[in-house]
Amino acid sequence: MRTRIKASHGWAALAIYVTIYELVAPEGELLSEMVDRTLVSHPWITRSVIAVTALHLLNVLDERVDPYAYIAKSARWRVGPNITV
Repeated sequence: MRTRIKASHGWAALAIYVTIYELVAPEGELLSEMVDRTLVSHPWITRSVIAVTALHLLNVLDERVDPYAYIAKSARWRVGPNITV
C-alpha cells in the first residue's frame, strides 16, 4: 500500500535534520552562525531570503510572486502531481 507524502512528514524530517546537524556541526558551523556570517558579507541577500521564506510560510505572498510556489509548480509539472512513497 502506498501512502501520500504529507506536510507533517516534511516538517518532521526538517526538524530531525536540523537537530542532528546542530548536534554534530563543527565549532562555528551552526546554521545560525552561518546566517551571522552571511549577514556581514551579504546583508540584503540574507535578509531577503529570510523574509521571502517567512512570507511564503505565512501564505502572504501571491502565488505569482512566490518563488517557492513557482519551484513547486514547476516540479509538479515535470514529475507529475501525484508523487507517492
